[in-house]
Amino acid sequence: MAIVTGGARGIGLAIARGLKEFGAEVVVTDVVNHGIKETEGFTFIRCDNRREEDILQTVKLVVEKFKRIDILVNNAGSC
Repeated sequence: MAIVTGGARGIGLAIARGLKEFGAEVVVTDVVNHGIKETEGFTFIRCDNRREEDILQTVKLVVEKFKRIDILVNNAGSC
């Protein structure tokens, strides 16, 4: 189970697709869903990594659904 922050486009989306190609369950987080669809095999969670409460909520949701986190890709950039 992998989480890719900032994964809704660009390098993050490419990483998410690569992980999926190798068989990982992938959760993509970003502040905006730039077109990620469940049909692509990703779970999208809106998360602003500048907000601690968003991060905690994301981890809670992921652990509830997948029971664990094996890979964390910290791709998101913040101002």
